[in-house]
Amino acid sequence: MSAPVRLHSEIRINGQRRQPPFTRVLGPAAFSGARSWLAVLVVVCVAIRVLIEVQGTGTAHARLTMTRALVLSAVLFGLAMMTFNEAARCYGRTAEQRLVRLSPAAPMARELNRALARYLLARFSAMWALASVVTLAMLWVLGATGGEMLRALAVCGAALVLAGALLRDYARGVVADRLQPLLLAAGAGAALFLVPAAVRGQFDGQVWAWCALAGTIGIALFVWRRWRCMVQAAPAFPAGSKR
Repeated sequence: MSAPVRLHSEIRINGQRRQPPFTRVLGPAAFSGARSWLAVLVVVCVAIRVLIEVQGTGTAHARLTMTRALVLSAVLFGLAMMTFNEAARCYGRTAEQRLVRLSPAAPMARELNRALARYLLARFSAMWALASVVTLAMLWVLGATGGEMLRALAVCGAALVLAGALLRDYARGVVADRLQPLLLAAGAGAALFLVPAAVRGQFDGQVWAWCALAGTIGIALFVWRRWRCMVQAAPAFPAGSKR
């Protein structure tokens, strides 16, 4: 007799990973719109660079400084909006979610939050990595130097803090009202400071390296804290139920 199939885990079909069945009540796979959004960004950036080359008035590096700052800001804003939208989806469609708890595809109650957290973090990590690579490529197209791209990578790394926004008590929603405004305000303030500094080359490489290290440690602690809170919370489905 074959071993039981773990329906709540990500499965492979023809070598490709598929969305865990119990998450499908939330609609399309998390961050499924990231590729389309990034494709639009690529087209816009390439068109801007072509226009600069056709005009032939100055270098792309000198003329597109503000454009590169806007592109980096747009990526950070897009990452934040997509992350909070995905978290909001987990609070909706409660009728379908109650049915999930009764189906064989659902994990046991004590494993539900852990499975959901792993799924959300895996999808976020893939989306963040893709967005970071595309951003660096587009900054290069727009005339960024190697040093500027490294600083931009450090700024993109700061966006990993958004992973913690996905890890919530989805059964009661007790974190959402406090966490979202706080993260949005802190993120907006950090972006207003970091993006111009990265594009203009403010501070030396050692300062950026130390800031990146400190930021990585702080982000790891924050995400770990949010992970512990989520896995210890009441089972996420049915979301919105009062305990």
